[in-house]
Amino acid sequence: MPAGTPREIISRLNVEIGRALASPDVRATMTGAGIEIGGGTPQFFTEFMRSEMGRWQKVAQTAGIQPE
Repeated sequence: MPAGTPREIISRLNVEIGRALASPDVRATMTGAGIEIGGGTPQFFTEFMRSEMGRWQKVAQTAGIQPE
């Protein structure tokens, strides 16, 4: 979501996306495409992304990868 999106909107989207991910049809389609289904709170996602960014930044630095 863009910075500044109201919390009510984020919460509503989180609930609706969670419902969609709980659907057997959606789950089958996504797992069939090799997508690992997650879920959780917006706070969990924020922390996960911070962790992943730090992790992959270290990998890129070790490999000598430079942004273009």
